[in-house]
Amino acid sequence: MLHYPANSRPNSYQQEQRSIQLFDPENHQRPHPGLMTHFIQVFFERFGPDFPFLQYQDILADFWDQRLSLIVANCVAAMAVKHATIPELSIRDLHNVAENYIDVAKNLLSAVAHIPSLETLHGLMLLCWFEHSHHRLPGFRTYYGMASKMSGDLGLQDPHNFDPYPSEYDRNRRRTTWTGMVQLHMTAGSFRP
Repeated sequence: MLHYPANSRPNSYQQEQRSIQLFDPENHQRPHPGLMTHFIQVFFERFGPDFPFLQYQDILADFWDQRLSLIVANCVAAMAVKHATIPELSIRDLHNVAENYIDVAKNLLSAVAHIPSLETLHGLMLLCWFEHSHHRLPGFRTYYGMASKMSGDLGLQDPHNFDPYPSEYDRNRRRTTWTGMVQLHMTAGSFRP
């Protein structure tokens, strides 16, 4: 057993800072499952109405089933971490923690940006809003351009393209994604001279 002199104590800050892991030890590109449940809850409490193309139950279930796009997972973590109430996180520089998550999302994007999918598009849309909220106009424009191209590749601008989808869930998911793209378009348009 260690004994500390009465006038000193162990550096609990360093111990706590080392004790929390931001990423899953089995997959270093996946936010740590011990944090992610909280991040998902915080994300939907703070931003849910802003992103109707994402649903709490779907994101949570997909994360636990390891089906959630790692780009979306890291974007959710990056956006939620500043509002998290986990004591071990509050002692860290939350801006840098958010940047760690968003950097992973950006790096992952390079491998799948050429393959149109709703999941990748959702990740791009979240990246746009993250860049916008941090007043990084060049980043916003870059990801907005990629998202616009991908939404076109997916045919989201034409509501008749939704008809082949048999379930109302899939049609609604595409509709709400298109609505989110229109919102991004209006925001991007406000930056033009």
